[in-house]
Amino acid sequence: MLANQHIATDSAELFPAEPPSEAVITARWDKAKGCLVSVSMLTYNHAKYLRQAFDGILNQVTNFGFEILVHDDASSDDSQAIIKEYHGRYPNIVKPIYQTENKYSQGIYPSVEFNYPRCNAAFIAICEGDDCWTDPAKLQIQIDALTAHPDVDLAFHQATKIDYSAPGLPQTRIGHYAETDRIVSFIEVLHRRNGPLPTASCVIRQRAFQDFFSFIRGRGYLTIGDLYLQFFGSIRGGAVYSARPMSIYRVNTTHSWSRSIIVDAAKKAAHEVAMIRSYCELDKITQGTFTDEFRKLIVQRVFWLFDGGRTSASLVERLGLHDLYDIYEALQDINAIQGNAGAAIGRNKYVIYGAGSGCGLLMRKMTSEDVVAIIDLYGGKVGQTMYGVPVDSVDNLSKYHTYPVIVSTFAHDTSSFDNLIAEYGFDPSQIIYFWRGMVALIDIDRMLPITERSLSLYNQQKMAPEQIPVQLTPSASTNNEPRKAQPMQTVWTMAWSELPPVTYSDSPERHAYAPVVPKANYSPWRTDAPFLEAFSIIQGLTLVDIYRCFELWSLLRQCVARDGEIIEIGVWRGGTSALLAKCRDLHSPGKKLFLCDTFSGVVKSSTRDRHYRGGEHANTHIDILKGALQMVGAPDATILEGIFPDDSAHLLPQGTKFCFAHIDVDTYQSAKDCFEYIWPRLTPGGAVVFDDYGFQYCGGVTTLCNELASGEDRVFIHNLNGHGILLKLA
Repeated sequence: MLANQHIATDSAELFPAEPPSEAVITARWDKAKGCLVSVSMLTYNHAKYLRQAFDGILNQVTNFGFEILVHDDASSDDSQAIIKEYHGRYPNIVKPIYQTENKYSQGIYPSVEFNYPRCNAAFIAICEGDDCWTDPAKLQIQIDALTAHPDVDLAFHQATKIDYSAPGLPQTRIGHYAETDRIVSFIEVLHRRNGPLPTASCVIRQRAFQDFFSFIRGRGYLTIGDLYLQFFGSIRGGAVYSARPMSIYRVNTTHSWSRSIIVDAAKKAAHEVAMIRSYCELDKITQGTFTDEFRKLIVQRVFWLFDGGRTSASLVERLGLHDLYDIYEALQDINAIQGNAGAAIGRNKYVIYGAGSGCGLLMRKMTSEDVVAIIDLYGGKVGQTMYGVPVDSVDNLSKYHTYPVIVSTFAHDTSSFDNLIAEYGFDPSQIIYFWRGMVALIDIDRMLPITERSLSLYNQQKMAPEQIPVQLTPSASTNNEPRKAQPMQTVWTMAWSELPPVTYSDSPERHAYAPVVPKANYSPWRTDAPFLEAFSIIQGLTLVDIYRCFELWSLLRQCVARDGEIIEIGVWRGGTSALLAKCRDLHSPGKKLFLCDTFSGVVKSSTRDRHYRGGEHANTHIDILKGALQMVGAPDATILEGIFPDDSAHLLPQGTKFCFAHIDVDTYQSAKDCFEYIWPRLTPGGAVVFDDYGFQYCGGVTTLCNELASGEDRVFIHNLNGHGILLKLA
């Protein structure tokens, strides 16, 4: 089964049937073996999925005993009632703990404090309340494999992935490490060479579980546990892999951790910092045996923290991330990190192996003319284009065997990678490892205090989700240094009259930024039930906060009274598109809505766009957009794929006029081209809304808005939440 292969099975057929009675289950067990497996299950508002989770475990056909240790963290839905029902039916298997107050919100990790201490069987399996086992032979297969390999402490298998933030996308496989069963090495697990190991697929031996538990128990800063379970589970002898898909892996469910970091930038930043700190501590524990591997992982996390404007200037200030940002800047020194690639670029055409941050960094110094293909290891971007280059799968690598390959990912083992790529017809001399120079820049001893300080600041401030940075006047100091961003708590307590006035400049980089949360006495979004309902559905599919979303909603509600249609350019995952579609349906259902995106990331970056190089925000798909529209019950829209207006404007009906346009494209030239097409076709009284005005990482958009602000046919409004709005007068 290929990693990116779509699953043809109907989703209803994946889920387990009604399990047998407790008497039937226990009658299969060899009493001499006793209870061999403790299954740890954490639940919080998982009622929608919980029966499937229980049924998948209770359908296991084994010759040994198992128990389900379930902990519910004061769910507000029917989770506890469902647990009580299953406990009543399976009193000797289902062993519950019910909380009356949510412990996680108090900084108490239920797994560490309540569930893991009672996992006393020889093996421990994980199945959270929103996951599901789908193969009745799963446990027997994995315990037999671990018994046959006494030096191996971890077993895992493939899983079927369902992404609840993208209901239109087909299910795919994850955890694909081979076509047949094999032992996966520790280094492969550490680097997740073929992607994540599904947590619900893992079974760990008790001795390794105790090492894992000892590590996480004293480290409250950790944000996740699965990586460390897999680390300690595989460090002795690797992991036993089964190519058989035997579980469901759900992502971005309503209360999932994965969804929470999509909508909370502060939490996402703290997570990356926590990961870096943990790598430093693991390096100490392993006495430097894997220092180079941890350096590679730290480089990855630094890029995931900052690349593409993921972490705002206000967060850098609040979390004290200046030192890490300096390291990020140093890593981008192309002369320091390119090595052999630097000498070769411009002399040949290449294949880039890997479609992540390293690829983006390479493409900052290369053009689409230099690269014939980008190879996506995991398959999610295959068939798309990035940076103007077609994306292909690993399976098709052999057709590029005449070209040099620049490896933009961190190869866990260069010798085995050389052997792997040789299978596709390449000679090892064709392989260029882009990252070798980067790793040498990472000083683990220096990283530890840097990350400790940042996490301390995060915990002290008890941060609310990251708000949008707002442009403030530069200080009047003699050296013209920008005013420092103020701590969020200070800004919250300031009256509006105390805030410095906003000024406009041709040099947006000179402006400082600070988060501002509106504290108006009248907050109309609180009483707009249709808006709140729609926003609650789409908030995980947009980076636009509630204040800007309500402004879009309100402006559109007024503009639909004018002649013309509605257009959004730069839809990403479709959150604001769905919001506009719902508003249109409520207030002017006859109007057409046009939604435009490349679906392959940002385009037309230039020197005006200091933090964009093209291809950012490519983690989307046209089916995600369609799914978002379906989620709010407003599917009627025309989707135009390609660069607007270059590739797709000709698809608009001839003579189309607009009453409202939302432009969220992040770069100067792209925004300018969109505006120059829209403005002559905008009816009087209509509005063009630019997102990201005043954002530190979107200086090009800010510059453009400042250039467009004056004119007899327009009024320019800059609201504190980050919109630049042009209203057409005539």
